Amino acid sequence: MPRKSTLPQLAKLAAALRDKALLDLAATKRQKMATEDLLHALGDRPAPLPEPSIAALQSGEHHESWRLERRALLNQRLARDSARYLDAHQKAATAFGRAAVLDQLAKKT
Repeated sequence: MPRKSTLPQLAKLAAALRDKALLDLAATKRQKMATEDLLHALGDRPAPLPEPSIAALQSGEHHESWRLERRALLNQRLARDSARYLDAHQKAATAFGRAAVLDQLAKKT
C-alpha cells in the first residue's frame, strides 16, 4: 500500500490525467460532429430540372457522381471518428473513476 503522503500526489496526477482524457473526449466529439455536419450538408439528390439541356444533364451526372464518392469517403471518416470517440469515452470513464477513487482515499488520510 502506498504511503499516506503519496496518496494526495497520486490523486493530483489522476486528476490531471482525467482532465486530459476529458479534453481528448471533447476533441473527438467535435471531430465526429463536424463529419456528421459535412454528411448532412451533402443532402439528398437535387430535384431534376424540368427540361434540362445536355450540358446540364452531364453536369448533374458529374455532380451526383462526386456527391456519392464524397458521401462514401465521409461515411468512412465518420466510422473512424466514431471508433475514436468510443475509445476516448472509455478512457475518460476509466480516468474519471481512478481519479475519484484516489481522491476519496487521499481525503481519508
